[in-house]
Amino acid sequence: MRRSAKALSETVQWDRDWGKRLAHLEAAQAQGFRVEALENRPQPPLNFGTVVQAMRDCAGDSGLAGIPFTSLAAWADRVGVDPFWLVDRVRTIEEAQRAVDDESTN
Repeated sequence: MRRSAKALSETVQWDRDWGKRLAHLEAAQAQGFRVEALENRPQPPLNFGTVVQAMRDCAGDSGLAGIPFTSLAAWADRVGVDPFWLVDRVRTIEEAQRAVDDESTN
């Protein structure tokens, strides 16, 4: 696996494990508690947040799989990013998610 794909897989896995509890983890850390999950949080690749936000906004209730290119292109136009760049990054994240799923089932 390429280094960037590995970093992305680690970020996706961390988000699956801890993402829903992030506010609680940060609150505990702010109160002076040592929070190992935050200390070990992988650094997401550049622009990861932008791509994840696009995926969430465009997926709706149907989930992330199969987001139509037209939805991503319209989102990209609204925020001023290259739609082809966005689609490429979405595909990369989807591949990383599949890799994490494959590892967890083996």
